Amino acid sequence: KLQEDCLKLAQVLSNAATVKVVDSQDGLADFVQQIDVLSKGIGGDKAPILTGLDCEWKPNFLLTSPTEPQPVLLLQISLNTLGAVYLFDLQALLRPCQDPLGDLNELETLTSEALSKLFGSSHFLKTGFQLMNDLHKLAVSYPHVPAFQSIHGVTEVS
Repeated sequence: KLQEDCLKLAQVLSNAATVKVVDSQDGLADFVQQIDVLSKGIGGDKAPILTGLDCEWKPNFLLTSPTEPQPVLLLQISLNTLGAVYLFDLQALLRPCQDPLGDLNELETLTSEALSKLFGSSHFLKTGFQLMNDLHKLAVSYPHVPAFQSIHGVTEVS
């Protein structure tokens, strides 16, 4: 009986739903292409595109010391309109805890540009549980990445 009461993933996502890992220039290019397609469809009084966000980092019980940095390791972006979830492997894409005025390397520049298309647009309604905490954690983890410094169209679910 308990299993019958649980929501199953198949009830939330269609069979056509895809999960894409973004950990390279190719993954970023695919993400940008999809965001550009969605952006072109936005206009007039069309409703915002619902976008789910969540961040993950190393749990406290795995830390070697209480002062060890805990940067965001995984950024999850769900675009219901596309039936797609993008898992950004931030360990592969970005260097954590850099100087806020420091330079970005090529992959960081591409990552910031890609995410700025989403984060900088209020046409994508970003939502998530305790999302403000996650967005703050992103900005602190990667202070040199412009995409995380100004995010528009956010609503908190808590």
